[in-house]
Amino acid sequence: MLLHYQRNFLLGVFLLSPLLLFGQKKKYCTKDFKKMEGDVIIKYKMIFEDDISEISKKDPHFVDERIIYFNSSTLVSKLSYTDVRAQYMERLTYMDFLSEKTYYLNSYRNKNKGDGFYVRFNDPYKKAVRVEGNEKYIAGYECKKYEVIVHGEKKYMYTTEAFGLKYTQNYITEGIEFCMELPRYSKKYGHYRLVADEVTFTTLSKTVYDLDFYDILPKEEYMIERKSIKNKSLIVQNHANEKIIGSKAPTFKSTTIDHTTVNSKSYNGKVVVYNFWSLKNKGSVQEVMKLNELYEKYKNNPNVVFLSLALDKEVALQEFNNLYNFKYQIVDNAGEYINKFKVSLYPTNVVVDKNGNYINYTVGYKKDIVDRLSSSIELALHPESVNNDITNHKVKPKGNQLLK
Repeated sequence: MLLHYQRNFLLGVFLLSPLLLFGQKKKYCTKDFKKMEGDVIIKYKMIFEDDISEISKKDPHFVDERIIYFNSSTLVSKLSYTDVRAQYMERLTYMDFLSEKTYYLNSYRNKNKGDGFYVRFNDPYKKAVRVEGNEKYIAGYECKKYEVIVHGEKKYMYTTEAFGLKYTQNYITEGIEFCMELPRYSKKYGHYRLVADEVTFTTLSKTVYDLDFYDILPKEEYMIERKSIKNKSLIVQNHANEKIIGSKAPTFKSTTIDHTTVNSKSYNGKVVVYNFWSLKNKGSVQEVMKLNELYEKYKNNPNVVFLSLALDKEVALQEFNNLYNFKYQIVDNAGEYINKFKVSLYPTNVVVDKNGNYINYTVGYKKDIVDRLSSSIELALHPESVNNDITNHKVKPKGNQLLK
């Protein structure tokens, strides 16, 4: 039974596609575990087989440690993103032992509500072969060795029986064992190991297990909702390609959050890059750093203007800008003007050429938005030296969605 407590608190996560089963018919924990008081926190380090470049380490979603914390009724695996450019603040895998549900949850920067879905616990299905006589100690705990296959290669997993809880990443093991070293594979970083580095016994606030912050759906409903949003984006993009590209952009006059007057008519003869967004939209916030890259690329060109029209109030936008320093000129409460541009989804990015015609109309967050917009800006700046077939600057949906 775990009754010893240390008082230091660790932040981090062990983010997995977990297996954690708990019930009376199947033995997935010991009697002592059910009686356990307090909480356990385990800090894991990521050890990569290949050298990770400094460029990769600067990726906003790069992490090199994880943490699990649990008590007798709940286990949480949390990944925290500290880089302000990251879309997420935290990503959690949350397991409720009593209801036998696993929740996959996300919290976002500058969004006052998280989301996610849940599934029922499932039986382990991955083969793990015990390797006798190869025990070792990890974070002070004696561990068994198992041979497993990860992305087609033979690797080794180490588990301990010390916690009285079965958590083995869907691998079938001999007993009630908890994973202390786990081999994993990432398309981006290759093979790596998650190795327990430090174990702490403590008492956590109940709020760390609270689900009230999240909008949660069953997995099937969550996926349907996401597909619906994606389909709507495709419909809007196809409409833009067919009806908007090549037509005249509307004109308007307003004031930025810096109290500067902007009049689109004064931009005649210049290329105007518009961003339509909202603080409540995660994609809008996520792309700000990318749009700043675009701004830096053309900031010394007097023939390129960057203008952002937001749905939000000035105070909220000023607070956001204090943190993220969005380089575009920003117009607040711009719903009336946004409607003139026929924007229905966020973010939307538009490039208008020197004659005031739409040349690019991109709906939704795109990882390559800088390249997409740069291509259209170059076309607008130098139409004589670039293939000026306007269809090349229509956004082409993936899959079976064809441009008409």
